[in-house]
Amino acid sequence: LPSQASILPITASHVPALRRINSLLLSVPYPDSFYAALLDPSASGLLSRAILWRDTPASDPKVIGGIVCRLEPSSTNPTTHAIYLQSLALLSPYRAQGLAAAALEHIVSSAVLLPPASWDVQSVYAHVWTENEDGLRWYAARGFQREGREPVRRYYYKLRPDTAWIVR
Repeated sequence: LPSQASILPITASHVPALRRINSLLLSVPYPDSFYAALLDPSASGLLSRAILWRDTPASDPKVIGGIVCRLEPSSTNPTTHAIYLQSLALLSPYRAQGLAAAALEHIVSSAVLLPPASWDVQSVYAHVWTENEDGLRWYAARGFQREGREPVRRYYYKLRPDTAWIVR
């Protein structure tokens, strides 16, 4: 991780910048409830992370991206859980420095520390638009594999095609 970067749990002060970044980079508009859940540890707030950057050692850190995720019961075993990556966004000048990968690693490392009796996290997954070749390559480089022979149809309402791959 570059010395200018930090990865932190999301706080209320990070939400306005994350909202702007998501609206700029992601094709899916997220409702206010999505951002409210970021501050709720029983919802998305437990494992979601902001990626921050300091231009100089004396400057205030600014939000340059983030990963929003939530714990869900596993589809294959109801006694275990999966981390669902709801959104991942990083401003382009900060890409290719390992920041998003470090944030994902931070999330997984934090999940490992959760009490297994209550969460028992077994997998991490996301939906990726079928036309998002950069995103699909990024996930594949981190060991994610596409599930199924066909993408999920009618996943995205405003995108064409409306399909997404599940990567796990």
